[in-house]
Amino acid sequence: MIPYIIGFIFLITSQTPYLYVISGSMEPNISRGDFLIIKEVDPEDIKISTIIVFDARECWQEVPETPIVIHRVIEKWKEGNIWYFQTQGDANPLADEEPAPEFCVIGIVWRVIPKLGWINIFIENYNLKIYLIIFVVILWIYSFIKHLIKERIKIIVDIAFLITVSICIFLIFKFAKPIG
Repeated sequence: MIPYIIGFIFLITSQTPYLYVISGSMEPNISRGDFLIIKEVDPEDIKISTIIVFDARECWQEVPETPIVIHRVIEKWKEGNIWYFQTQGDANPLADEEPAPEFCVIGIVWRVIPKLGWINIFIENYNLKIYLIIFVVILWIYSFIKHLIKERIKIIVDIAFLITVSICIFLIFKFAKPIG
């Protein structure tokens, strides 16, 4: 289990192209709290009905509250050497007012993991990344000590673990405050 936790910590702290959804514009296909893995592709290979991710700060006059947009391509054309993508959220009645040129496109939605993004939303809203990393390190130390000592002083190690976890939980709720 610990390798999975460490892998998850690595994923949420790395530069791997992923997003978690914070709006409902792509409901019911992609919901708020879903975890998306993004794949870079050549703009020429993006097809109509593909869900793309783009940075509206780079291409729209009026930037939405959440500038990273995840919408479906409904039309595609090329002007000069630049591809343009007209997009629309599945839950939106109208297409986006402005197209997204290829230089704004981050990639396409490659995989969707339902609801996993809620973990990130919680971690970021309460600024818990450092506490999570500390917790994983403590679990690793606990596992290492338990392996070395085996059964001899298992009760002492278990008590120390419970005390450590209790202190971590206390620190999280004592010092973590919602952002915003």
